[in-house]
This record gives sequence, structure tokens and C-alpha cells, in this order.
Amino acid sequence: MLFDGYYPLEADRPQPGPSAVRPTAEFLMRCLLGARKEAALPSNESGYDEDVNVYLVGLLTRFLTPDYHAEARRYLHTSDLDLSREASLTHDDRLRFRLYQTNADHLLLAIGLFRHVEGMHHPGNALTHHEPEQFIHRGGVYYLIASSNLRRLRRRPTAPEIAMRKLGDGFGDYVTILRRVRSSYFHLTESIGEGTLYHLSRRPPDPALVTISSQDLQGLYDGFLDAFSAWKHEPSPAALAAVRAAAQRLREADPDFTFALPEGSEN
Repeated sequence: MLFDGYYPLEADRPQPGPSAVRPTAEFLMRCLLGARKEAALPSNESGYDEDVNVYLVGLLTRFLTPDYHAEARRYLHTSDLDLSREASLTHDDRLRFRLYQTNADHLLLAIGLFRHVEGMHHPGNALTHHEPEQFIHRGGVYYLIASSNLRRLRRRPTAPEIAMRKLGDGFGDYVTILRRVRSSYFHLTESIGEGTLYHLSRRPPDPALVTISSQDLQGLYDGFLDAFSAWKHEPSPAALAAVRAAAQRLREADPDFTFALPEGSEN
């Protein structure tokens, strides 16, 4: 069973336990609102769009689950032609809605969170053959078509239909917001920049420049947190030495990592 929650890492948070768990959606909403502020695209600036915030948080939350990816694969297409062909072969508005919504969601996340590396041409992914901006109009149109099909299905305005219409009209702005989420909150481009990845893809990497893998880095972070937690639970010279050693290993792997013991804890 998936665990839809997280432990806040603020200094004054309580010890881990059921009461300390916060909903994942709460974390994602905080990231989204912060990204909107950084991008100078705050909520409701050009009209009410808090419903779009809710839609995006729901999309990001679903994206974290295996079920989302299994279902999305049934509807995704790499070209307009393939998508329009399948949509034209059905008279089912529900299927047409699902086709266009899923492909619009996919483009929004692919361009906003997982922007392709310029120059990389993976034959199975059409997104890597063009600049992401070339797909912004397509994503907006997909959302507008999905919204229209949902209106026919429900025969009245609904919150998801209205939110998708706004996403269609402002697709480029929401891509910009997700790019801020990517860089400032998810740190998906912090370790290796897109330019570095581009050049690495065109020549064999120098072994001296190969960075630690994200899995190994996560292991170092986990080791540091375990050592720090053990020292907090039972302070001792040996536990303190373990914290310092774990911090040093992590600092060598991630130069951006900083850590200082609480004042007075050296004694």
C-alpha cells in the first residue's frame, strides 16, 4: 500500500510518528504556490485560478503512483496524427476526453518538470526532437478539446472542465510555473545541468567527472539522518563522531550540503 504522506523537515517538527505525518498534497501545494510567486505568476492575478492549483496538485499526486503511469500508457500518443486518428475512430465522448486529457497532462509534465535535453534524439520520444516551446500550443489545444468533451459528458459546467479550459488558455504560463517547481523545490536539475548532460551525451564521460548516483546520494543522506537521530536520542562522544563522519561523507558527495551542530552541543 502506498503511503500518501511525508515528514516535514523543519527544525521544530515533532519526532517521527503518526501525528507528525502531513499529506503529500499539502507539500505539493506549498511548492506550487511558492513557484508561482517566484515566477511572478501568483494565483488569481489574471482571474480566479485556484481551481487550476487544485488540478495541478491532484495531477502531481497521481503522478507519484504506479497506477497513474499504467493507465496513462493506454492513452498516450507521440504525434497529433496518431491521437486524432484514435479519437476519430470512436463515438465515445468519455474516451475522447480521456485521450486528450491524458496527452495534455503528459505534455504539461514533460515540458514543465522533465524538459528534454537539447540535442538528445531518442527515437521513441517525439518530445526530444523539438524545442519544448513547440509543444506548448499543442498542449493548450489538447486541454481545450478535453474540456469540451467533458462539458458534453456532464451537460453542465464542472470544476475539472473549467480548470482544464484555463489550462488550455494559459498553458505556457503553467509550464513556466512547473519549471520553477522543478528547479526550486524538486531540484531535478541541481546536480547536473542540461548543458552538461547535452555534452556528456555526445562523448564518453571522463571517469574523473562522473558524479555520485542519486541512489547513492540518497543513501548518504539516509545515513546522516540515522546518525543524527541516534545522537539526538542518546548523546555520546561516539555518536557525535558518527554524525561528523556522516556529514563529511555527504559534504564530499554534495558540496551544497551544509550542517552545523546546535549551539552548545559540542560539550
